[in-house]
Amino acid sequence: MLNKEEAEKWAGSMIKDGTYEIQKEYLEKFGAGQIAKDLWFNTIFTYGIEYGILIAVKKIFGELKWV
Repeated sequence: MLNKEEAEKWAGSMIKDGTYEIQKEYLEKFGAGQIAKDLWFNTIFTYGIEYGILIAVKKIFGELKWV
């Protein structure tokens, strides 16, 4: 469990370093449907995951009212 500052730091690292390792770990642990697997490391799909993470962090802490 992360507190607000830890979550924001983690989200910042996703912006700086990308999400390749997190995506790889998730796929190995939980799997995905075939279409997602086919697109898993596609740049556009990856951007969707990265923005999803950032939006989720802000939404969890109530700092994003439009989502």
